[in-house]
Amino acid sequence: REAIGDYRRGERAVWLARLQEDPDLGAGIGEIAAVLAAEDDDAAMTARLGIAFGKLFDGIGGPHTVAPYESAYCGTGRLFQAPVSEMKQLIAETGLSIDSGFAEPADHLSIELTLAAHLLSTGSPQADQMLWRLRNWVPAFCSSCIAGDATGFFAGAARALDGLIAAECRKLTTHSTHHAEEGNIK
Repeated sequence: REAIGDYRRGERAVWLARLQEDPDLGAGIGEIAAVLAAEDDDAAMTARLGIAFGKLFDGIGGPHTVAPYESAYCGTGRLFQAPVSEMKQLIAETGLSIDSGFAEPADHLSIELTLAAHLLSTGSPQADQMLWRLRNWVPAFCSSCIAGDATGFFAGAARALDGLIAAECRKLTTHSTHHAEEGNIK
């Protein structure tokens, strides 16, 4: 409830407003802001979003649950397959590890996003590979979120995430094209 209040009236509200100005994130962040602007008090909003989260991601939605795992969208679509071992290897190569208290497999969206952020922030050449990896499956995940979210909050977050990853991959493509052109000039 405290976090919802902050997203509605505090520093996080200011942050959301700034993000909404970004052309790649604006539409999705606008959806989030519209949901947060509803008449519900913070407790009611927290409950509504908690129920929606449970239905979307925690299995309460039955067959409409959205799996936040790469293996659900790649290969056979069965969970805990090759993407898990591939991600374990990538994480090990960076010298990082998953906290033992985090009970999700290595191909969980939050782990992949965290690794991508780390690789980008350190200038690692593996960042490109990680971004393209995300681009391979996150759009399908986002589409499922958009289709399954009755509140619009998580649909907005999905649109923003998809926009962010698409923008980062466009930068890679532009950067690669620029370097290829430089190589032809020399």
